[in-house]
Amino acid sequence: MIASPTIASHPSSPLSSSSSTSKFGLPQLQNESWSPRSKAILAQDGTSTGMSLLSVGSEEEPTDESLVAADGYSAGEVFGGKSLSCVGFTYDDIILLPGHINFGVEEVQLTTRFTKKIALSVPFISSPMDTVTESSMAIMMALQGGLGIVHYNMSVEDQVSEVRKVKKYRNGFITDPVCLSPDATVSAVQAVKEQRGFSGIPITLDGNVGSKLVGIVTNRDMDFVEDPGTTKVSDIMTALAELVTATDGVTLASAHQILRESKKGKLPVVNAKGELVSLISRCDLVKSKDYPQASKDRTSNLLVGAAVGTRPNDRERLTELVAAGIDVVVIDSSQGDSVYQLDMIRWIKATWPELQCVGGNVVTQRQALHLIQAGADGLRVGMGSGSICVSSVRSSSSSSSCRTAMRVYSFRSCILLIFLFLLPHARNQTNDLQTTQEVCAVGRPQASAVYNVAKLARRFGVPITADGGTSSTGHIVKALSMGASCTMMGSLLAGTEEAPGEYFFQDGVRLKRYRGMGSIDAMTKGSEKRYNWTGKAQVKVAQGVSGAVVDKGSLKRYIPYLLQGTKHGLQDLGAVSLSEMHQMLYDGRMRIELRSPAAQREGGVHNLYSYEKRLFG
Repeated sequence: MIASPTIASHPSSPLSSSSSTSKFGLPQLQNESWSPRSKAILAQDGTSTGMSLLSVGSEEEPTDESLVAADGYSAGEVFGGKSLSCVGFTYDDIILLPGHINFGVEEVQLTTRFTKKIALSVPFISSPMDTVTESSMAIMMALQGGLGIVHYNMSVEDQVSEVRKVKKYRNGFITDPVCLSPDATVSAVQAVKEQRGFSGIPITLDGNVGSKLVGIVTNRDMDFVEDPGTTKVSDIMTALAELVTATDGVTLASAHQILRESKKGKLPVVNAKGELVSLISRCDLVKSKDYPQASKDRTSNLLVGAAVGTRPNDRERLTELVAAGIDVVVIDSSQGDSVYQLDMIRWIKATWPELQCVGGNVVTQRQALHLIQAGADGLRVGMGSGSICVSSVRSSSSSSSCRTAMRVYSFRSCILLIFLFLLPHARNQTNDLQTTQEVCAVGRPQASAVYNVAKLARRFGVPITADGGTSSTGHIVKALSMGASCTMMGSLLAGTEEAPGEYFFQDGVRLKRYRGMGSIDAMTKGSEKRYNWTGKAQVKVAQGVSGAVVDKGSLKRYIPYLLQGTKHGLQDLGAVSLSEMHQMLYDGRMRIELRSPAAQREGGVHNLYSYEKRLFG
């Protein structure tokens, strides 16, 4: 029941007590309450002077249920069959209408599944890209409740090493500290400090972890060095005899006690042979905390995945990765519906029935069905929608109009609106980019791809992961609301401290390199097999670009920001969990509208001379 508003009135006003009320308790205005001018205007318009203050079009009292379909459209109407639409939509093309909130944002649950048997507390997956996910990224993603997929654009030995670092990780221990040899100069220490932000560096015989520890260098050791270019580390380091160390197997509690009593900043951990195993930092230990949502296996080790291709030698690679302890394998291919991938999935499930296998990438229901029938436990959805493999609409000039006429079957004029207003404005100023959709003319806008594939996959109990097209928490919410169980992120995580690569400065801005796996740079390093399964192509055709992204800081602060933004999105929709949001999607309670270019501009920052964008405080 909708309560009638209480309207205070003056005895001489048209809303005085002498006015009658409508069926819903709304005051009606009597003829004698109108001024002569108002009566003339109403008579000219043919409007009754006895109309309600709030006009009601139906005699039936509105209810919450009856108004569900009053605003927006269901997903079935927006992404419906061929009789309704022949337009594909991206995340920016749609807007989700708010629901009713009866819970706090802290109550929102994001528990989900990445595969049939892998449950996660957080629906975030780091992409298997060589500028995104190696051991540091995979460790932090797992600690935060998500999952990292280690890329395969490296040798088998290196990929196995990255996986083992994740499986052996213990919270609070630095298992791969930067080391230097005694012959290194002080300049090398200063370079590490400038690049990494710290200078407490263990000194080992050969400059690597696993070698015999001989000393350590800190800021205090370098304070009075006059010639850092020629002064050797061995001349200024704190020698092993003066160091406080811990034995391999020490607990965090014991390490904390040792550091507190010794008042040291670094605690090297060595084995019985005196070889460096790990390093504990006082600063990290003070800041360290428990991660109750961490993604762990049955033995309490962190979960980790690895990517492989579909060539014959990838079977040997996978054998080594399984021995290293991976929990899930992701078959990395730009177009997943191939005999090569189907054979690979069947071989994996026959060889390791319990190993979870994610297939992809796919964007159509037919592609998805083939992979599911082959035995895939999860699917990656997306083709050409990533920021470095994103589609573009080319235009000869900024003033040229859309020259392509298409006959479109519209529902309630929405599709016509898109063609009249959206296409003439869809121009990309970087016309020379090589991208999957641009080079190959194959792909699908991401929102349409996620919705349609998810609709089929749910019938088989197979979770899907939206891969690409995600550049904000709003896009994450839209991906999940279209039926995805997880979202895979590349550009969102590139530029963080945990991403591979070194920071550099350009025009005073701290940056990190980021590139698509379809770029020539990445293909040269080995990712060509993602696009060329047989290895017989004579020419490498770029389907991605290389670039740089701004420093985002550590995932320790960045992931909580993404989580909070996602939770706020679910709260505004009126969904307390991902499962409830998916139920709303399929029963029609989730309402969606399409956005014109003006609406998209209105939804962003506008009408400001300048502004500062801070992601979190």
